[in-house]
Amino acid sequence: MAFSRSIPGSPVAQINITPLIDVMLVLLIIFIVAAPMVARPLAASLPQPVDTREDRKPTTLEVGITGEGSYRLEERALDDAALWLRIEAAVASDPRSLLVVRAQPDADYQRLATLLSEAQRRGIDNISVAQP
Repeated sequence: MAFSRSIPGSPVAQINITPLIDVMLVLLIIFIVAAPMVARPLAASLPQPVDTREDRKPTTLEVGITGEGSYRLEERALDDAALWLRIEAAVASDPRSLLVVRAQPDADYQRLATLLSEAQRRGIDNISVAQP
């Protein structure tokens, strides 16, 4: 059964698909252009496997800051230079060394901040601040 125009100038009973094709081509071009932007590589830092055979605990250094502003390493009073030498020696022997800082409530905050920044600068990544 075919449709034919019997009367000249009468409307055609067919769907005009030209605008549909135009829209589809525009969408196709948009997706082609946008696809490389969506598929960017993602910079991810994946955790590394841990060697479970090594059961040895890291070296723990306990540093106290007294109210007078002096440092105490494992209950021994030390001056700044001796403290840094001991910290550097501990990091050289065990890079996983843990520094536990215990500051008295009346201790100078600047001494605490100096200790934390110097310890980090000298290679200690594991730092814990605990209550005395």
